[in-house]
Amino acid sequence: MPDLAKLHANLLRFNGLEGFIEQIRRLNLKPHDPFFSVLGMLCYGAAYAPNPAAHRGFDMPIDMETGALREDVWQHWLAWDPVRMIDQPENIAAWKQMNYIYLDCGLWDELNFPVGTRIMSNKLKALGLQHDFELFNDGHINVPYRYDISLPRLEKVIRQK
Repeated sequence: MPDLAKLHANLLRFNGLEGFIEQIRRLNLKPHDPFFSVLGMLCYGAAYAPNPAAHRGFDMPIDMETGALREDVWQHWLAWDPVRMIDQPENIAAWKQMNYIYLDCGLWDELNFPVGTRIMSNKLKALGLQHDFELFNDGHINVPYRYDISLPRLEKVIRQK
């Protein structure tokens, strides 16, 4: 939600969505450039609110003139939120069929995932589902060293099959 709230202002920096798309090839990007926030929100929009009739194939989550949240589109986004999806009976059945569940998240995650990850872990516990859950002392970006922890665990489960 924080990046969504900034989407309108960030798009104004690029002269709107079309300006953003036009400038992609010419941008000199820095690690915390607004470009990455905009790109993330557009990817979420394409995944969570596809609409073949819309100009770019998906509905924007904000009113492009005012920046106000479009509640109808936001509801489409929320429908894909794993923390909400786990409560649906058809999804609970799928979770219960999993051989292994691994959740990890950086405590200082730039996308604010620790809250949702904690909630997900608690929901899994409430369903009686065993899982590994770790919060680690880092962010969301540049954490490939975490593969040294996650991949051996996943490999172990795959080899047991």
